Parts: sequence; C-alpha cells; structure tokens
Amino acid sequence: MKGIFKRGPRIPAVAEPGTAPASDPYSASSGSQLPSDAELLAEYGAGSTQPQTNTRSSYSQPASSQPSYGAPSAQYGARPSYGAPGGMQAQSYAPSDPYSQQFEQGQEPLDPEEEEIQAIKFQIRNTKQESLSSTRNALRLARETEETASNTMVKLGEQSDKIGDTERHLDVSKAHASRAEDNAREISQLNKSIFRPKWKRDRRAKREAQEAKAVQRHIDERMEREMTREEVLTSQRRVEESVQGTGTFNRLKSKLSGQNDVPLDPKAQRDRYQFEATESDDELEDELDANLDDISSLSARMNVLSRAMGQEVDTQNKRLGRVSDKTTDLDTRIYAGTQRLARLK
Repeated sequence: MKGIFKRGPRIPAVAEPGTAPASDPYSASSGSQLPSDAELLAEYGAGSTQPQTNTRSSYSQPASSQPSYGAPSAQYGARPSYGAPGGMQAQSYAPSDPYSQQFEQGQEPLDPEEEEIQAIKFQIRNTKQESLSSTRNALRLARETEETASNTMVKLGEQSDKIGDTERHLDVSKAHASRAEDNAREISQLNKSIFRPKWKRDRRAKREAQEAKAVQRHIDERMEREMTREEVLTSQRRVEESVQGTGTFNRLKSKLSGQNDVPLDPKAQRDRYQFEATESDDELEDELDANLDDISSLSARMNVLSRAMGQEVDTQNKRLGRVSDKTTDLDTRIYAGTQRLARLK
C-alpha cells in the first residue's frame, strides 16, 4: 500500500540564465529521503495555530539565495514581492470614495450640496434649451398659420369681387326683364284686331302712372347697384386692412397684443428670476424673449385675421342669399314673359 501512494519527485525551480541549475534534493544521487506526511503537513502549516508572516523577497535574488524546499526552516507560504524595475517601490491600489477622491492634484472634492447645485444648474440649462426649441417650433407654426390665413383672406376678397359681378349682372338682367315685360304688353296692345278698338278716356293719368313707375324702377335699380358697389368696396377694404394690418384692425391688433406706451427692459424684468447671469445665458434669454414677442404678435394678428374672415364670410353669406333671391325672381319673371309672348297670335 505504501508503494501505491508514493509521491513523485517535485519539479525543481527554474534557474535564471547564467546560473547553475539547482540540484534536486530528492534525487537518487543525493541520498535524501522523501519527506513524510507529517513533515509535509508541518511544512504547509496545516494544523498550526500560529499566524504565518508573509515575507516578501525579490525575484532579482540569485538562485543560491532562495531557500531550499527541503530545508525545514524555509517558510513555504512566503510569497515573493513583484517589485518594479529600477528599484521603484510598488504601489498598492485601494479604491476610495468617489465623493472624497481627489481627481487631480490641488483640487478639493465637491461636497454633496455643491454637486446638487451643479445638477440643478444643468437641469435649468436643459429646460431652457427645450423651451427655446419649443418656441422656435411654435414660431414656425405661427408663421405658417399666419401665411395661410392671409392667403385665405385674399381668396375671400377675390370671391367677394366675383359675387359683386354676379349681382351686377343680375341687376342688369332684371332691368332688361322689366323692359321686356313693357314691350310684351305693348306688343299685346298692338296685336289686337283693328275691328276691336279700345277707347281710353284718361290717357294722361295712365301715362303719368307709367312714367312714375319707370322712374321708381330706375331709382330702385340705382340703389341696388350702389348697395352692391358699396358692399364690394367694404369687402376690399376689410381684406386690405386685415392683410396689411391697417385701419380698424390695426387698432384691434394693438389692443389684443397689449402694447404699452412705455417699453419694458427685458433684462431688468428677468434679473429677479435668472439663476446665473452669464453671456450665453443672456443670449438664450434674449432669443426666448424675442420668440415669445413674435409669437404674441402673430397670435394677435391671427386673431384679427380670424375676426375679419368671420365678418367677411357672414357678409358674403348675406349677399349670396340676396343673389339667390334675385335669381329666383328673375327666373320667374323671364318665364312669365316667355309665356305671355307665346300666347300672342
């Protein structure tokens, strides 16, 4: 049994270049006996209650100065020191607290309050950048909306001109229809038989009544033409004032935008709320103020345009209703005159 668990010879230490290889203490030529189990346990320190000292030695020592493994006085647990070349002392790495670690020489670590202040500053800066981006997008959308509203107002003005032209043509058609009725009535009188003469006693009164009727009809037609022309001019003036920002709508715009006679200094107003007044922060605040002022002006202008469009649409709806009534009346009169002429024989 003892031969089965026989330990093999240990691997000898590698000798450094230029030195003689160390002899194997357990070789057959040395005559030394292999250590017993008790000696190995004693050598490894098993069962010993005494603390082992960790002595360091340099690998730069010659092989002859290294302790022999077979010597009972050699401490197997001693580990060599991995020293730096050139005699430099090895430095140990020990992680430190990130709040107390000095990142650079000559700088003191930041306390938690200062770090919290820096975090708040960073958050304020990010919020301002987001606000600036939002104001830029809002300003762009406001300008696009204002341009769309102006184009819509111009189209409403063109539509008003077309409605005015349509109404004038209807008035002219109405006048022609009235004259056609008179001519049809006269043709009916002249188309009677010569054997059935119609005696009239009071021709003067009838003639005066016809003249008064013609004059009144002319007055009504003139009033209708004047009213149509006035509505067209009012619509054109409304469109020009709303698009160009003049006249009544300019006063309404000034009232809605809240313009004051005494301008306010933006820097003096924001000093109470500005956390850190730097040059870049002032530029950011100036752009924010300018964007907000432009958005306010564009909002007031869009309010004016919306009111003008509402008035223009209401007016045009009334005019379109009147055009519809005139068209229906003219169609009825033309149909009646056509039937009257058809009955003439």
